[in-house]
Amino acid sequence: MPVTQNAKQLAGQFASQQPTEDKARRVYLNTLAVCAIDNFLRIMGVPTNLKAGDSWNPAVRFAADIADLTITGVGRLECRPSIDRVTEVYPVPPEACSDRIGYTVVHFDETQMEATLLGFVPTLNDDKIRLRDLQPIDKLLVHLARLKAKVQIAPSIVALSRWIEGVFEDSWQALETLFAAPHPEFAFRLKHQSVKRAKSLNFEHSPSSIALTVALDTTNTPKIELLVGLYPLERTYLPPRLKLVLLDEEEKVVMEAETRHENQNVQFEFRGETGDRFSVRVELGEDSIVESFVI
Repeated sequence: MPVTQNAKQLAGQFASQQPTEDKARRVYLNTLAVCAIDNFLRIMGVPTNLKAGDSWNPAVRFAADIADLTITGVGRLECRPSIDRVTEVYPVPPEACSDRIGYTVVHFDETQMEATLLGFVPTLNDDKIRLRDLQPIDKLLVHLARLKAKVQIAPSIVALSRWIEGVFEDSWQALETLFAAPHPEFAFRLKHQSVKRAKSLNFEHSPSSIALTVALDTTNTPKIELLVGLYPLERTYLPPRLKLVLLDEEEKVVMEAETRHENQNVQFEFRGETGDRFSVRVELGEDSIVESFVI
């Protein structure tokens, strides 16, 4: 892939904001790597959101070694750069070792300013990408298509304005109904005129019993505070590598979190206005469930 003039300008701009020469160099290469993968995917018809990733966030870019690219409606792909030569091992910084749908390696020839997409791996076993484990870059397209196909779109959009009026869908239950016993970690920070409901999620390939919870605080309308979370129904902890992803109306990733070991809940707090639409995607292993909402 050629390194475009626009990519070099962006990389130079981001690099100029860094405090040291070493940090500037890393940011420059990270940006080029992200742009190269973005260019490739767009040519292949895969929708991306270049500006939605942490690599485009000045504060995160300053504090972390990040080279992520958001694949619309799917998740974040890490794009690690290499300039020295093709080696056996490519290290991945700790901040990029989770919340990723895959990892790519991009090798740069600085003389010719060309980018070679060496390949990708869907997951990491540790903090390294090994050359022997890299799959051909065209397999990335198959991987992304499979992830997209796993998403089970809910048949209808939940109208949260009706909740405020006391009208609820049958699948969304009162907390005391779904949670047979008081849940010790079930603590909503929304305290005023709040409406709270929960829904049991059933995964095809996993026996885990999980509740998706939504709470609304209508005190400051038209601005409405929302709290969306996941809680275990039958066990103390959520299963590891359970993902909660918040998507906006255009299916762009807004927030994303993944459980590790002994997480009792995971949740997002945000604000919206009447008419705003958003979706919540829950991923566990091979399964993915999406619930769509309108305020």
